[in-house]
Amino acid sequence: DFTLLHGSENPLTVGHGIMSVSANSHTAGAWIASFDTDQIFHIIANGDVTDVIIVGDGPSKIALVPENSSGLTYHEIPDTYTLSPAYPNPFNPRTTIEISLSQVSHVAMSIFNVNGQVVMQLAASDFAPGTYRFHWDGETMNHLPAASGIYFLETRVNQDRSIQKITLIR
Repeated sequence: DFTLLHGSENPLTVGHGIMSVSANSHTAGAWIASFDTDQIFHIIANGDVTDVIIVGDGPSKIALVPENSSGLTYHEIPDTYTLSPAYPNPFNPRTTIEISLSQVSHVAMSIFNVNGQVVMQLAASDFAPGTYRFHWDGETMNHLPAASGIYFLETRVNQDRSIQKITLIR
């Protein structure tokens, strides 16, 4: 048995919590995700950090399976969606956003300017499972050309929210 404490005595910054806990007759440990610093830590029962993995804004989940594991069954939690980065980015005249849904999902996709104003709404509907491509051609909702600059693509899938920075170059 072991206890993992988090508080003022524990300087480890923890994001959404423990990703995985492992214990056997020899060792016990926990994988901790720090979403603020984009790091994953492995902590053993005595509190020592044995591994630090730095991750970026990549896939929506990470699975850590020890190479020396035996007799373990890995049950993958299915993603409800996969969102690809907008491409090309920077872009002129058009950028593409691809999303794959594994179940029926409500998708809302909007483009905002740096002032937080909605420039274009690309989607706001329920979608069946499948892969969809959305395109933004650099026009506003009034069909006027948007100015060169930085924009933010907000994608909402059910309760999840993602924001990507995209750059339009005229």
